[in-house]
Amino acid sequence: MKYLCFVVATVIMLSANLCFALDITLTIPDDKAAQVVDSFCKAYKYQDKIRQADGLLIDNPVTKGQFTKNILISFVKEITRSVAAQDAAEAARQASIVDPQNIIEVTAK
Repeated sequence: MKYLCFVVATVIMLSANLCFALDITLTIPDDKAAQVVDSFCKAYKYQDKIRQADGLLIDNPVTKGQFTKNILISFVKEITRSVAAQDAAEAARQASIVDPQNIIEVTAK
């Protein structure tokens, strides 16, 4: 049985003094490969023909398989960026919380 394999992404993680690479491979059985690729192409609006700058319509130089791989890579990158942004926003929110006792000096008479 043959399989369609995508090496989806190599992600390099940098955190403090820790550095490592993570290879992600997605293996799809041949009998499902066309369905998976076609589904991604339909969902993300792959075009068999594209228009050049001069207006000429040509065959898309990006194959459906390459297009699907690019979508998967973009997904991994976007999730990573999104979570990093959420973490940064939460850290900024936490840093902006001020202890109210340091804002107003209250004296009793």
